Amino acid sequence: MTRLAIARRTLLLLAASSGLLAGCSHEIATPWQPNDYHAHQKKSRYGNPRAYKAKGKVYHVLPTALGYRKRGMASWYGRKFHGKLTSTREVFDMYGITAASPELPIPCFVRVTNLRNHRSLIVKVNDRGPFARHRLIDLSYAAAIRLGYAKRGTAPVLVESIERREASRTLSRLNPPSEEDIYWQTGVFNLYSHAEKQSRRVNRRLHSHKAHVHEKLKHGRLMYQVTVGPLHTLRESDRMYARLKQHGFKQAIPLSRDFYDTSYRHLG
Repeated sequence: MTRLAIARRTLLLLAASSGLLAGCSHEIATPWQPNDYHAHQKKSRYGNPRAYKAKGKVYHVLPTALGYRKRGMASWYGRKFHGKLTSTREVFDMYGITAASPELPIPCFVRVTNLRNHRSLIVKVNDRGPFARHRLIDLSYAAAIRLGYAKRGTAPVLVESIERREASRTLSRLNPPSEEDIYWQTGVFNLYSHAEKQSRRVNRRLHSHKAHVHEKLKHGRLMYQVTVGPLHTLRESDRMYARLKQHGFKQAIPLSRDFYDTSYRHLG
């Protein structure tokens, strides 16, 4: 993203936070609204160890976000990490409404209230951090803009889980814990011939037959996606991602089997 594009989106966010761009909301992230889906999230296969060490300190990941309520200092992160993978292996968007927590299970949704101006919004926690002293949560740049502390850099906040016990029990029955296969997306194309060409290149470089072309209808247009998989374990997935980066496919992103099964038709 060019500096001009970043400056343009920054101006849009600043105007939106003042209520001046109601007609251009498609340009900026829409705040999350609480519902049953947000009230209980299935844990990611990535980023949820029982404990881990960062900058010399050991952190323990909570088994659930249910009942979480803490006050502390919030900071924000943006351009340096824009476009990189979060701890859940989603791509970080500094203009999305997301956050990082050193201890909450990910992903989950929490309500963050700026105790200086009493603005609040719901954010999706999908990353680890911050690892600085006296920091409770790290919000995306867009979330910090909406809460009114981006310029200052930090703010005292109240972080509250929106997870509900009833939703947790209901969704646990509907979605019992299970192992999910993982797929890596290496590219999306308008033309099948281009997708097929990349699929052959991936298989040739990796000496495998795991790359396939699938079609997806997106915004009324037929798109062709190249995926690598299925990969059945985290270790296998990590090895594949390392090989993809080694062979020049650094923009690969992960897809869960649920997303893959409901969104694509296999073309071979």
